[in-house]
Amino acid sequence: MSHFSRTGLRTNLIIGLLLLVVNAAAQEITPGDTTDIPGDSLVVRTLADDSAATGITTEEPGHDPIRAALLSAAIPGLGQAYN
Repeated sequence: MSHFSRTGLRTNLIIGLLLLVVNAAAQEITPGDTTDIPGDSLVVRTLADDSAATGITTEEPGHDPIRAALLSAAIPGLGQAYN
């Protein structure tokens, strides 16, 4: 019994070390694996910029999100109907 568990432990250690070595080799970055990305071209506009330009606001008159949450808690789907 003792010999079996020792052999099993040795096998598990060998398999574990083998997996670690293979994983480390797979994670190595070679020069051909990288991609050169030029400067960021993303333009970020705030909500204030959009509403000032278009005249559209995010708040609807008479809409109360707390009331919608309470209605939804009372009867499922009622908050969505309110919205």
